[in-house]
Amino acid sequence: MAHYSLGVPMLWLALTAAIALQDDLCPLQEGTAWTYETKERNGPSEAIRETVSRVRGLTSGDWLEVTDFLFYEMAYVRTSDQGFEFRAPEYGEHSLLLFKRGARVGDSWISTLTDEEDVHYRVEAEDQIDVPAGRFRAFRVSFVVSESRPRSHERCGEGAIWFSPGTGIVKGWIDRDLDCHAGVTRSFALKSIEKR
Repeated sequence: MAHYSLGVPMLWLALTAAIALQDDLCPLQEGTAWTYETKERNGPSEAIRETVSRVRGLTSGDWLEVTDFLFYEMAYVRTSDQGFEFRAPEYGEHSLLLFKRGARVGDSWISTLTDEEDVHYRVEAEDQIDVPAGRFRAFRVSFVVSESRPRSHERCGEGAIWFSPGTGIVKGWIDRDLDCHAGVTRSFALKSIEKR
C-alpha cells in the first residue's frame, strides 16, 4: 500500500513536468483554442474569415490532434526536446519542426515535408508585433519549400511564422505554387487564445 501512495505523487510530478514542457513553447492541453483572423488571396479576390484551432486530445504516442490548424482541417502537433513539431495526414509520417527549442536569430534547420519536398527554416529576427490579440514578443521564422531532388531545389512555396514561446504561432503567411499563375497567398493573425 505504501508503494502505491508514493507512486501517485511521482506520477503527478511526471504529468506536471510534461505539461510544463509543453507550455514553455505552446500550451497544448485538450480544449486549448487559438482564434485567428485568416485571409486568403487568390489573384484579385480576397476572402477574410475567423478560424478556431482547437486541441482535441492525445492520439498515438505524444501527438495531439488539432482542428483547423495552419489551414489544415486536421493536423497533429507536439512539443519535444527538438521544439514545436507539426504533422498533417496528407504528408504521412513526415513532420515539420516549426520552431526549434532554444532558437536564436540566425539559426536555421531543414525538415522533410514529403518524399519530394523539404522545408528550409531560418530565424530572421525577434520582433515585437501587434495582432488583434495584443502585443507579443515573437521570433520571425522564414521558410522556403523546395524540391529535394539533387540539382533541382525548385521553390514550391515560401512564408513566415511569428512564434511566441508560451503562446505559439501568433502570425504568419504562406505563398504556395510560386511558379504557377494561380498561386494562393494565405495569412493569419491571432485574435484570442483560450488556455485550458
